[in-house]
Amino acid sequence: MDFIMIFIAIANIIAILLVYFSFGKKMEKQKRLFNTMIVVGLMYILVAFAYFMSSIGIKDYTGADTAKSIMTMAFVPVNTIIFMPFLIRSYINLKENKIKANKFKTRAIVAVTIMVIAVVGEFFYFRHFQNNLVKLEEQAQSEENR
Repeated sequence: MDFIMIFIAIANIIAILLVYFSFGKKMEKQKRLFNTMIVVGLMYILVAFAYFMSSIGIKDYTGADTAKSIMTMAFVPVNTIIFMPFLIRSYINLKENKIKANKFKTRAIVAVTIMVIAVVGEFFYFRHFQNNLVKLEEQAQSEENR
């Protein structure tokens, strides 16, 4: 378990650094840091919301809060690394007139569509994960009662 937690921590650090450096050197450091916190915070809210929605109707189980924390902290950097640097760099390129608005709009629509599909997939994965934890707990309780 310690290895997994170290890996999750490293993934989160990489995600934060990728977002931070995606804003470019032209932006002042405080603004880059603030924008990085906003981007990672929004991604955390999105993943936490998907996890919350996936838990509706699932029986409460031991370790539910721990499972939520681990799954959220594992999926936030994945989503952040995959989607945010691309979107941020595209936006910076738009502001610097390196790409046209239509190209940015197309990139944003494609990236957000793929992100929505990924979050929906995560929803079903979270639901399956939680159902398995409930089954494991019920199985352990039935073996204790024997």
